[in-house]
Amino acid sequence: MDGNDLSFINGGTFSIQGTLLVNGATVPDYVFQSYFTGTSVLKPDYQMPSLSEVREFVAKHHHLPGVTSAEEVKAQGGIILNHATTQNLEKIEELFLHTLEQQEQIDALKKENAGLSKELEDMKLRMARIEEALNQKSGQ
Repeated sequence: MDGNDLSFINGGTFSIQGTLLVNGATVPDYVFQSYFTGTSVLKPDYQMPSLSEVREFVAKHHHLPGVTSAEEVKAQGGIILNHATTQNLEKIEELFLHTLEQQEQIDALKKENAGLSKELEDMKLRMARIEEALNQKSGQ
């Protein structure tokens, strides 16, 4: 056995000579394509789930939407490598997009917070002037 041999739990081995290419794998660029253009030529039926949809699905099914469940993996006799890789890349791309959306929301909230802080400081100054004027008037 050399460094390219893989041992399996069942005792069998799999030897890789050079580069391992798996036919039929799809690159999930459709996630970005669909997100930024509204549709995907690569996978027209793809719809990125919202975080609330993901949460609801995970709470019900105990795995991510679009990812093979443990029961399915067991039924098919193991992980289908190219399929699992595609699923994982799709989820990574979705996470990046959700992160970008969250950063936009954070930036907007920071801007709003800065505006509200300035408004509050202005109101405090106006209130102090009003109190001072009232004190002057009542002290006459």
